[in-house]
Amino acid sequence: MTPARPRLRAPDRSTVVAASVVGVLSIAVTTFYLWTVAGIPGAWQLLGFTPGRVSAWFALIVFQSAALLWVRRAPATVLVVVFGLTVAATTLAIDAGAGMALPLWFAVFTAVVQLPPARSVPLVAGVYVAHMTVHVWLFQSAGFGTLSGHEVLLFASNRALFYLACIAVAFAVRNHRDEARRAQEHATLADSKVAAEARAATGRERARIARELHDLAAHQLVDVVMLARTGLIEGRTDGGSSRQDASQQLLAQIEERGSAALASVREAVAALREEDTGARSDADLGTGSTAAPGTPLRQWLGEIVAEARQRRETEIEFGFLPGAEPPPPVCRAMAAVLKEALANAAAHAPGYPVRVAVGTEPGRATMQVDNPLPEIPAAPDPGRTGYGLIGMHERADHIGGTLQARPRDGVWTVRMEAPCEAGHAAAPPASVPGSAGPADPEARP
Repeated sequence: MTPARPRLRAPDRSTVVAASVVGVLSIAVTTFYLWTVAGIPGAWQLLGFTPGRVSAWFALIVFQSAALLWVRRAPATVLVVVFGLTVAATTLAIDAGAGMALPLWFAVFTAVVQLPPARSVPLVAGVYVAHMTVHVWLFQSAGFGTLSGHEVLLFASNRALFYLACIAVAFAVRNHRDEARRAQEHATLADSKVAAEARAATGRERARIARELHDLAAHQLVDVVMLARTGLIEGRTDGGSSRQDASQQLLAQIEERGSAALASVREAVAALREEDTGARSDADLGTGSTAAPGTPLRQWLGEIVAEARQRRETEIEFGFLPGAEPPPPVCRAMAAVLKEALANAAAHAPGYPVRVAVGTEPGRATMQVDNPLPEIPAAPDPGRTGYGLIGMHERADHIGGTLQARPRDGVWTVRMEAPCEAGHAAAPPASVPGSAGPADPEARP
């Protein structure tokens, strides 16, 4: 089966208008020229004008105008065709080309505008040389005598002015078009940059809200669910009674609704995380835990540990080796990571002890949270999506630190290291119950 040939598209409206205007003007100029020659006695016969030749000239003008309809799609081909028609008119009579000059100039102009200079300049130069050669040859062949060098130079200069004028105007239009195109490209790039910045800002805001939801709402709901489960387990071991049955039903409802609310929160976090892009500002990386400005790191972490002991009834060993106090961004990041690590330990290894070791020294702060992996893993919570670990890594990256969270020798370890400038020596705050003192050899991560 022979493939169908591509259809030739019709010329656009502006090209049709331009070709029509050039054709009408060419016919008007030719008509005026013939009328002027007819008023000079003997000029009509001297130039060899006949009704048949005049009709042929007008037909050639129509053909030229028709060829101009495709001048934008094939400027080189149309220029050659229009020039050929001009030469054909000149062969009918030496002065017949006067009324056919407009289509030729328009074709020269369009070729220079549409084609690259490496193609248009040699093409137009070739047409000019051919035009002069044919015209001089026809003039001499018509019996007007031999042209002197001065006459040939004068004739060539006259025609060269028209060609150069068309080329100059065409290059001016071409440069203006290129500048407008570059301006449009710059505007498009600027709009794209603004849109990208807007998307990045939206992504940062979504990520910030996701972290806040996870750190605040999710952690609190985990506590509610864990307390309800603890009450259920204790109630089942104490025996049955009507009061215990009612408590069991209430705790079951709390667990069910808390789990549903927790799943909803995590679905919201997942939706917000879908378009998380762009850099994070320090304000975006909220900790989810509150502390008064200027609170020493040991006191801040100690309060988080004490709260976790009380709310989750988890055995937590807290060791802190004091040194140089880290800067506030590092303190905030370490507090957020500790809170998330303790929440994960309570969810995945409930009832198992947790060991927290923190060390600060000039130039570096470290923290390690260890909890044994249960022999029988806790029942997976379908609502958990792992965004807590993502948030911990983001906070460590934001301050130029590193974070590792992985199992090792039956222990799940979360280790964070953060560079920090040397600060003042950390003054020992009020002791936290159950925490290791400065001399505790196991306190160093």
